[in-house]
Amino acid sequence: MHKAIDDRNYSLARQCFEKASHLRLWLHPSTEESAMYRAATQKSFRIYALLDSNRCQFKDEKERECLCDLDRVENSELRRQVQVASKDNDIHVRHIRNAIRSRNTVFREKIGEMIHQHNKDEFLGTIMRVVGNCHHLEIIADGEKEDVQNKTA
Repeated sequence: MHKAIDDRNYSLARQCFEKASHLRLWLHPSTEESAMYRAATQKSFRIYALLDSNRCQFKDEKERECLCDLDRVENSELRRQVQVASKDNDIHVRHIRNAIRSRNTVFREKIGEMIHQHNKDEFLGTIMRVVGNCHHLEIIADGEKEDVQNKTA
């Protein structure tokens, strides 16, 4: 995957997903950077969007902060590529998932899946579309507990 990012080879990145579609965190063997981080810092936004649409994740919050370093043009291109790559056009769900701030990556993935499932409900989906359009949304959660149902945020 990282070779595909370095070479900006979208076809090779897709082949990686076909071979290992279950992976959510692709770490570089020597630098231990996540593929999401590497794609964002290498400005390989099309591959970043592919990773994002397949629910890949950053290694930690520090890596995620690299998105703040993008200028307006780069940020606009990144958002455009993510929107194009979106399989189910649930951009609001992606925005809500990206707003989750927790050091516990297992929790973040569990709550992300729960949000995705709740979006299928007609009533909750409407509420989530409104919440997902809030530009300053930030969800801070206590990462100590394992049980997603009993978390306080």
